[in-house]
Amino acid sequence: MRVGVRDLRNGLSSYLRRARRGETMLVTDRGQAVARIVPPDMPEPLVRAIREGRIIPPSRPWAGPPRAVLPYRRGSKLLSEIVIEQRRK
Repeated sequence: MRVGVRDLRNGLSSYLRRARRGETMLVTDRGQAVARIVPPDMPEPLVRAIREGRIIPPSRPWAGPPRAVLPYRRGSKLLSEIVIEQRRK
């Protein structure tokens, strides 16, 4: 995410909250990159790789692994069992 110096100054608290949630921001002055705001817990090698342009930081924080859509109920058939039955028909 890119943010201009003026916008950063006017909304500093909100940008700091976003950084705390894991977002990385590139600060620009008249279209030229001048700084990068990164989350405080980001390891230094990762920050260095971003600064050197070897990797691109995520545009939003990782929400964790996806949760199962339907919980498994004891005694119900597994999807793999249903597929095997369908293929036998």
